[in-house]
Amino acid sequence: VECSICGNIDTRDPCGICSDPRRDARQLCVVEDVADLWALDRARLFTGKYHVLGGRLSALDGVRPEDLTIDRLLARVEAGGIDEVVLAMNATLEGQTTAHYIAERDLSSHRRLEGWQYEMDNLPVTLAPTLSEVNSIVEKSPPEAIHIFSGMHWVPCIVNGLRAVVQQRRRFGILHEPRVLEGGRGFARLTHSWLKERPLRQNARFVLAVGAHGPRWFQLTGYKPSTIFPFAYFLSNQASTAASFEMARSATATVSFLGRLERLKGIHLFLDAIPRVKSPARFYVAGHGTWSSHAQQAARTHANLDYVGAIKMAEVPFFLSNTDILVLPSITMDDGWGAVISEALMAGAAVVSSHKVGASMCLADHTRGCVVQELTGASVAAAIDTIIEKGLCAEPYRKTRSEWAEAHLTQRAGVEYLLKIFEHVFHGQARPRSFILPSQ
Repeated sequence: VECSICGNIDTRDPCGICSDPRRDARQLCVVEDVADLWALDRARLFTGKYHVLGGRLSALDGVRPEDLTIDRLLARVEAGGIDEVVLAMNATLEGQTTAHYIAERDLSSHRRLEGWQYEMDNLPVTLAPTLSEVNSIVEKSPPEAIHIFSGMHWVPCIVNGLRAVVQQRRRFGILHEPRVLEGGRGFARLTHSWLKERPLRQNARFVLAVGAHGPRWFQLTGYKPSTIFPFAYFLSNQASTAASFEMARSATATVSFLGRLERLKGIHLFLDAIPRVKSPARFYVAGHGTWSSHAQQAARTHANLDYVGAIKMAEVPFFLSNTDILVLPSITMDDGWGAVISEALMAGAAVVSSHKVGASMCLADHTRGCVVQELTGASVAAAIDTIIEKGLCAEPYRKTRSEWAEAHLTQRAGVEYLLKIFEHVFHGQARPRSFILPSQ
């Protein structure tokens, strides 16, 4: 029997999940089909309730919004009582298009009053445009328009858009992370870029190269150094509010790991560092992943470690405002930026990062944190001890870090930096200094 509430298949209506009072009704996970629901529920990755769309948007297959249960989903949200909606679409073009379509549906007035935010007002949005739509957007844009592409490969609308601006000789630039330059696959990616990106190298007016390794990647792939500018993912500075968990504050330092609990993110190095830290400290782990069970076991082993589990996005500012040192010891360059470092600095926390993380470029000043070159638990522990022993967790340093991040890493700072790049590229003004350096 199909559940009339969520679309699940069960022996009764409403289904067992919708009828279960132990489920968190404030959280709603949206999935494409019943198989996705069952897989998530078997893995115990989600404790709220579900909504099954019955498929995903697809122009090729003729699947339109009215063919899915999107209106029923919106009605459930509009009815109230839901604080968080998780869009668990598959990582395909159609899945992400569906997620974007749902996320950018307008909000009713009473949802706005409840605090929901919609930041695309008065900005036209075209989701997964066709080739003809892409060509039309470029053709109808004024000659002075500047087209920025966040990507270069694989996504059809981006590939078509880049081809259109090159053919029509329009002004454009690229915002991109470095591709992972590690091992044999790294060499293959480098070769692929050399073979496929010649038109972009010849015509792009600027490249916004994200993170510490971005500029080097684009230099290695043949882009003109004069067109390459270091860049970041600039964020809004969110105020700290209450959370569903507690973090004990004391005279000892609070050291935290926040993010996906995966080996590539270095969670194993963080856990290995805990017994090696000589200074008095309290440790917290927040997140979920394949290493969740390891974090839980470590919390049972170490009396000074708390495993918080997965937290809501709205609770991140609270978590970081109660953190003295954030640790992100990723072992891969796949962390093109590492937004949690920006968020930690905005909250005033010091940071220990591996040299693999793009945002490690923000730690050039030792008062903001430490970059670990050797990827071992001992090195991470030594970096934590150094920050604590130097007294960098004290309030004056927190204030200085927060003020620096406000001036260099926020959306406003990013816009001001981008406009300076435009003034340089298109109007011959002086080349701006990197966004992480003081303005001249």
